[in-house]
Amino acid sequence: MSKFRMINTRFWEDSYVCNLDPIEKLLFLYLITNTHTTLCGIYELPIKIMAAETGIDAEMIAKVMTRFKKD
Repeated sequence: MSKFRMINTRFWEDSYVCNLDPIEKLLFLYLITNTHTTLCGIYELPIKIMAAETGIDAEMIAKVMTRFKKD
C-alpha cells in the first residue's frame, strides 16, 4: 500500500521554514515526506540512508538534525 502526503502550499510561508537555509528546507521537507515516515511521524532512519536519498553530506545532515532537535 502506498503512502500519500499532501503538503500545504503555505509550507514555504511558514515562519519556521522561512528562516531555514535551502539545505535545511530540503531536509525538513524530506523528513515529512520520505518513504520511511509513518502517520504518527515516528520512525528510525539512519543518516546514511538520508544522505543517499537526499544527496546531502552526512556531516551536514547531522548538523541540521542537531538544530532541528534544539528547535
